[in-house]
Amino acid sequence: MFVDGNFEEDSRILDEPKSHYDNIDIDLNIIECFSIQHEKMSESIILFDVDILITSSYDKTIKIINFKEEKILLIIENGHSSGIYKIEKLNDSIFFSCSHDNTMKFWNVFNGCLIRTFQIENSSIYAPLVINDNIIGISNKKGDILFYNISHNNITEKVLTGHEGEIKEMFIIDFRHIIAYSEDNKVKMWDIMDYEFKKNDDLVKNLCSDYVGINSVIKIYDSLLVTQKDLVKNLKIN
Repeated sequence: MFVDGNFEEDSRILDEPKSHYDNIDIDLNIIECFSIQHEKMSESIILFDVDILITSSYDKTIKIINFKEEKILLIIENGHSSGIYKIEKLNDSIFFSCSHDNTMKFWNVFNGCLIRTFQIENSSIYAPLVINDNIIGISNKKGDILFYNISHNNITEKVLTGHEGEIKEMFIIDFRHIIAYSEDNKVKMWDIMDYEFKKNDDLVKNLCSDYVGINSVIKIYDSLLVTQKDLVKNLKIN
């Protein structure tokens, strides 16, 4: 089961697809559909736990919803001064939101209280990646990967470079490798060990660098599904 959103500002709970892998014949069944009533398009939706859905929007609001009861539990209004484009779960009680106001804010999911705010000067925070309870990987507009230390509320000295352009998505594999794809149409992987980097710019692999027009990358276990126009390619991570 998974959740999707659309331009009509509602959410749909969809059954698992019944598919044949070879020809990607997918049959989706809508289980239920309910309105989340954002004034603008819902930009990010996460399933926080088995009952709780969290949505954010360019209307600057965050809504915490019990989707089984179709009940809005909390509304966080004007938590940011600009549209919210990403929310992520940090742990069992905290989630965070990223906005075009260049801030990342941490919230208590049970009462909606703001816990902490972090801001990057002159840059939005792109493609946040939870490394552990204390470290979040983020990217700036140049495509550098930076690491935010929550307890110290600062950026560490470690920087991964290699991409040219905004990073669209990042993943962590086997607690050791960070994979990122960027608007430069390249997928790259770096090797880290115990969150201490062997050296800056430790570029291990440059996956599918000859691709043009990558639309999305999805991690499935130890593989990447890369979509390019009307093609879907399955890349094994070695």
